[in-house]
Amino acid sequence: MLSCMRDDLLGEFERFHTGKDMWTQLNVRFGQTSGTRLRTLQLKWMQYTIDFSRSIFEHLRAMSAMVRDLKAAGQEVSEEEQVLNVIKALPNDNEYWKSFKVFMTHNEHVKTFEAISKHLEMGEEHLKLYAPPSVAFIAKGLGPKGRKPYHGKKPKKDPGPPQNSHSNGGTAKKHKAKGNRTKDVTRVKCYNCGKKRHFARDCP
Repeated sequence: MLSCMRDDLLGEFERFHTGKDMWTQLNVRFGQTSGTRLRTLQLKWMQYTIDFSRSIFEHLRAMSAMVRDLKAAGQEVSEEEQVLNVIKALPNDNEYWKSFKVFMTHNEHVKTFEAISKHLEMGEEHLKLYAPPSVAFIAKGLGPKGRKPYHGKKPKKDPGPPQNSHSNGGTAKKHKAKGNRTKDVTRVKCYNCGKKRHFARDCP
């Protein structure tokens, strides 16, 4: 063990006569977590935010590893704090998860990291299965009834037959009657003015 040490450490550790005593002193000297590293672990734990580009399972595994690192560094994290921090890590820009956060915050039955993990996984599955149709269509790039949205120019409406002058001297226009038949208005008498060649609705 002494042959593996730097020269500046030999004088400190060569006074120990057994390997056990030397390991004990090495643990005291180098095994403790520095205040800087502990603070870094705490900030990472408190500022963690869930990003839904990855699955909930991956985020929960990452947060569980943070808890283990904190406990190994001598920082105890209670179950209540773990639950609250997982809820706090959910995003605020999603209406579904925003409502989920409010519900979980006031749910007295969720008291452990395992419990909140199960609720998050179920919430993710629920969002996949029962997302609003508009969200699903946007995600798949589809319009209503599964049709792809049409981005081209809309076809022009048929303007129909040209409309002529309403005067008696002009060419009489023809109107379509029921059954797609064309009715000649030369014999039609207006109920408004009493003249022929136009309907009352077209009376000048």
